[in-house]
Amino acid sequence: MEEINSRSVLLVTEAKNKVQYFLMNFAIKPIFAGVLGFLMFLFVIGITKFLGCCVGTIDKFTLDADDIILSLLGFFLVFLIRILENFRKKED
Repeated sequence: MEEINSRSVLLVTEAKNKVQYFLMNFAIKPIFAGVLGFLMFLFVIGITKFLGCCVGTIDKFTLDADDIILSLLGFFLVFLIRILENFRKKED
C-alpha cells in the first residue's frame, strides 16, 4: 500500500515539475525577455530623440504613440527569439 502512495506522490511531483518547466520556459521567461526588449527599444528611441533635441534637429522632446508602437516591435522580436531558443534546446 505504501508503494502505491509513494508512486502517486512521485507522479504528482513529476507532473508539477513539467508544468513548472513549461510555464517558466514558454511563458514567464519569454514575457520577461520581451519586456526587456520593449524597454531597450524605447530607451534607444528616447536617447535618439533627446540627442536630436540637444543638437537642434527636433524642436521638442516628445515620445509619441508611434514610438510606443515601434517599441512593441522589440517586445515581439525578443519574445519570439526566446521561445524559438527553447525549441532549439530540445533538438540538441
